[in-house]
Amino acid sequence: MQQFLHNLARLQSVVENLAEGLLITDLDDVVLYVNSRLCELTGFSRQEFLGARAYELLLRREEWSLALQRDQQRAQGQSEAYETLTLCRNGGSFWAQVHASPLRDENGEIVGTVGAVTDITDRKLAETALRETSELYRAMFETNQAIKLLLDPASGRIVDANSAASRFYGYDLAQLKGMEIFHINSASPERVRELLQRAAEQHDHHFEVRHRLASGEVREVELHTGPLEVNGRKLIFSIVNDLTERRRAEKSLQLRVQLERLIADISSHFINIAAEEIDAGIHQALQRLAEFSQLERSYVFLYTAEGASTSRTHEWCAAGISSRRDAFQNLSLNKFPWFKEQIPRLVPIQVSSIEDLPPEAGAERFLMESGGLKSLLLVPMVYGKSPVGFFGFDAMRQERRWSEEEVTLLRFVGEIFVNALERKKSAAEIESLAAFPRYNPNMVIEFTPEGKLAYFNAAARAMAHDLGKGNMRDILPPGTPQIVNECLTTNQPRLQLNTAFGLRTLSWSFFPVPAIPAVHCYAVEITERLNIEAQLRQAQKMESIGQLAAGLAHDFNNVLTVITGHAGLLLHDKQLRPEQIESIRQMADATERASNLTRQLLTFSRKQVMQPRTLELHEVITQLTKMLARILGEDITLQFEYASDLPPIHADQGMMEQILLNLAVNARDAMPKGGRLNITATTQTIDEAYVAQNPLARPGQFVRLCVEDTGCGIARENLHRLFEPFFTTKDVGKGTGLGLATVYGIVRQHEGWIEVASELGHGATFKIFLPVADRIVPPKPIPRSAAAVRGGNERVLVVEDEPALCALVRQILSRFGYQVEVAGSGVAALKLWEKLEGRVDLLLTDMVMPEGISGRELAEHLTAKKPGLKIIYSSGYSAEMAGQDLTLREGFNFLQKPYDPMKLAQTVRESLDR
Repeated sequence: MQQFLHNLARLQSVVENLAEGLLITDLDDVVLYVNSRLCELTGFSRQEFLGARAYELLLRREEWSLALQRDQQRAQGQSEAYETLTLCRNGGSFWAQVHASPLRDENGEIVGTVGAVTDITDRKLAETALRETSELYRAMFETNQAIKLLLDPASGRIVDANSAASRFYGYDLAQLKGMEIFHINSASPERVRELLQRAAEQHDHHFEVRHRLASGEVREVELHTGPLEVNGRKLIFSIVNDLTERRRAEKSLQLRVQLERLIADISSHFINIAAEEIDAGIHQALQRLAEFSQLERSYVFLYTAEGASTSRTHEWCAAGISSRRDAFQNLSLNKFPWFKEQIPRLVPIQVSSIEDLPPEAGAERFLMESGGLKSLLLVPMVYGKSPVGFFGFDAMRQERRWSEEEVTLLRFVGEIFVNALERKKSAAEIESLAAFPRYNPNMVIEFTPEGKLAYFNAAARAMAHDLGKGNMRDILPPGTPQIVNECLTTNQPRLQLNTAFGLRTLSWSFFPVPAIPAVHCYAVEITERLNIEAQLRQAQKMESIGQLAAGLAHDFNNVLTVITGHAGLLLHDKQLRPEQIESIRQMADATERASNLTRQLLTFSRKQVMQPRTLELHEVITQLTKMLARILGEDITLQFEYASDLPPIHADQGMMEQILLNLAVNARDAMPKGGRLNITATTQTIDEAYVAQNPLARPGQFVRLCVEDTGCGIARENLHRLFEPFFTTKDVGKGTGLGLATVYGIVRQHEGWIEVASELGHGATFKIFLPVADRIVPPKPIPRSAAAVRGGNERVLVVEDEPALCALVRQILSRFGYQVEVAGSGVAALKLWEKLEGRVDLLLTDMVMPEGISGRELAEHLTAKKPGLKIIYSSGYSAEMAGQDLTLREGFNFLQKPYDPMKLAQTVRESLDR
């Protein structure tokens, strides 16, 4: 200790000028040394310090025991830093931060303590104020019911969260505060980082995402975010609103609207239906309702006049579900006491699970269990205040619960059925039923014999207002008084009289009621139905043309293969004169041009061979822009834009390029004086509402390729024929009419669809929808052909139903030394295989053959008998004829007709050597 104090004296000038107070004590906490700074801080002189116990001088009495504990710890070699309230000589105090370390002599023995004292009063006051503010913030943060998060924008780590967030996400606060938002947000990491960046830059940024809870459930949420700076640290403050229930409610509302539309359609159908067609109409309605709800069986029961028994009078069953109509005839209600007790209540009976049945419903439980029912709904059919029966639904694959709104709407169907059945008994009673027109969602109108309006319902008034007419008379069909007079004179209805209001169409039906006398008129808007029917007819037309084109191309390819093959053989005949060789070459060239034509037909009909792989569409377009610019010329400006998050597609790159080239050429021809061609690629999510407007569409996520020009446009009367093969508006000799047909075929072959919008003088816009890739299929390498084609002596079984082509293949392969066996069908090939006892090295088979065995089936049968058998398929169609799970590659295991002798020999050789 003395040596240490001696050394300290040598450094006294340095120690005295330290910003911190310095204190040296022995093991009993007796002060041996203090510097001037500590005296300045405390107000005690050096003489008052020396020899005194430090804790008695500087600490309150209640802290002395703690000071003694610290002395004991330092005596054991422990250092520590702590904060304490230090007393001053004048009775005041200040907050001090103390760093205390054991003091050792030259032998390493602990002989005392060295303590450094720093005045931190200002900092403590600031901390106190900050703590009070933080506590206020924490109280507001914690007690608020809104879900709140504080995020680090750089790492995505959750810095803080309130109790509402803990309850919502299912994690305790300690877990939640250490997590990263990537664990909760179900979007891709790239998307999450993009949202973090936006939230850090924009105040009150709003967006919707999907968050994953601790239970694994995914909830749709709405985020309101903004930047926040805390102690110089930039954070993101986020308020989370759970949208899941709202979305479910919206979905429920959407389903309800769809159900309302279906019921309205059913209602309008029963308005016009003849009495003798009511049973068929009820069956159709049961089918539509069950299919809409994805249920397996629907039916109607009617009570007998005395109400003691009931029979199933109408029934619809899904495919594979057996009918129970015959088994449910004249059922005594006494056998089902629980159900019989419910009848007078006139309320729907819903059994979502068999376990929901009460103990007294034993007969009903047995009926459900024996019939394999999971759930059922029975809706009463009431006439006046008396039950006349019920209609119901059976759920047999999974349990089902119906909402109150669905049940309410279905009760209206019960009213429709009752009204129809009552009209079947007495048309006059049904026609005078006041409730029917009052609640009908379609227009119901009554005319006097003079053709004047006697009554019209709220739906008719709403339709007139919706069409911009102030008076109901303004939307009536022309000559309405004459129609009314004709109906009453002939006692015959006037049905489905259509009138147009701009792009909207109404269908009117007039029914005479001689007993009143009056004429009842029912009207419904059929605009959407007409649009869908027109689109469907066009799609069916294109499918029919495609089938015809495919068949022609297939047969033509067989003929071309024979011509190409014999031409190839003749070209290798060295005895021919030059003029003969030239003639053969001209014939081969003509055959190649014909082959190109059939290839376009196959592409249009979606029978062309595809070589799909995962593609980034924007990269394909970018690579093609230079060629497109040359095609378009200098007077046409080409612009290309694509979404930054554009997903990949599974497609044939060559076919995608062909789509762009064909559309670019069409655009160029439509802009002879120059213009602009815009190509954009974005992502679009298709919903059910969109599908309802386009029968070719389907729900899901798609890449939308949009090609828009500023050209002369397309006449309205030509729009529906654009994709027909050989249809063109160009001058004779300037177009084959296969360009857009080819585009249509490629798009349909890729399971997409195409839409076009155009007006004369306002350009044209083509929108192509391609499904987003759901799997990555790496392309298989295609073997390179050798410089010279070798022959061989292996045995090849050729199966081809075209005799001339079969003979040609045999001739070609025989010239190359192969042992060739031929068969005209799959059946003949199986017999020949047995005769040869399987001594075949390679099977060359056409894909489509007679007698019920295809090339695919033949190959599977023979490879089962001889694994490792080499297979080459050939067709004038494509790989899709073999099934989607069979990968065919040109020159590898597939020969696209027509082919020349060298390509045939090369493919056979490489297949045998592989």
